[in-house]
Order: sequence, then C-alpha cells, then structure tokens
Amino acid sequence: MIAEAVQLSVQWAIEEGRPPLEMRPAPAEEWDRFEKNKIAVTRILHLPQMPSDVVLEPVTIARAL
Repeated sequence: MIAEAVQLSVQWAIEEGRPPLEMRPAPAEEWDRFEKNKIAVTRILHLPQMPSDVVLEPVTIARAL
C-alpha cells in the first residue's frame, strides 16, 4: 500500500507540474505539536531522552531530475 501511495503521489505531482516527492518543511503548528508530545511519546515507546544540546530539525534533500 505504501508503494502505491508513493506512486500515486509522484503521478499527481507530475500531472500538476510539480517536482515529484517535493520536500518542504512541516508547518510551524505541526512542530509545536511535536514539541508538546515528544516527551510523552518517548516515554510510551521507552526511547532514551535526547541530550538538551541536540536539535532536531527537518531535512530537505534536493536532487536534480
């Protein structure tokens, strides 16, 4: 199902004249929600706490087509 979803997304992007699999940052409100919930999720999943000096930021990958 994931492969089909990716294929359909790429097909839609091409039909719309957009780059396939375009990477763009999440909206600020999503990052706010992530920050509010990451401690709870970390505890539920029993993941180690990240050191306070580690900053998680979105990554954008650009490549020529």
